[in-house]
Amino acid sequence: MISIAIIDDHPMVREGLEAMLTSDGAFNVVALASNGLEAIETLPKLAADVVLSDVRMPRMDGFAMLEHLKKIMPGVKVVFLAGMPLKEEEARARRDGAAGYLPKDVDQDRLSTVIKAIASGEEMF
Repeated sequence: MISIAIIDDHPMVREGLEAMLTSDGAFNVVALASNGLEAIETLPKLAADVVLSDVRMPRMDGFAMLEHLKKIMPGVKVVFLAGMPLKEEEARARRDGAAGYLPKDVDQDRLSTVIKAIASGEEMF
């Protein structure tokens, strides 16, 4: 089973992703956080295989969170989900060491496939 952490400032997005992923049977959601700061305080205590994170959040955005997580959890696999995908963000995500970058309107089957690929070591952009 793949352990997932979901980081997004919108409760409906967090809870919707949690419901969608736990219904799959291949995933276990181990953490929910509303911003990058909460994530870096919570994630080191947990064993998340993949972190799904919004890019733009208050208090600490996804890129700052990724930078911190890479220092304290070097093997962390972060997939950014963007409400309004931008080529510049995708390029930065790749450069900064994220494992993937997807639009938030990705369908359940594609998201499941991407998470499984990333958990097994692939990158998905």
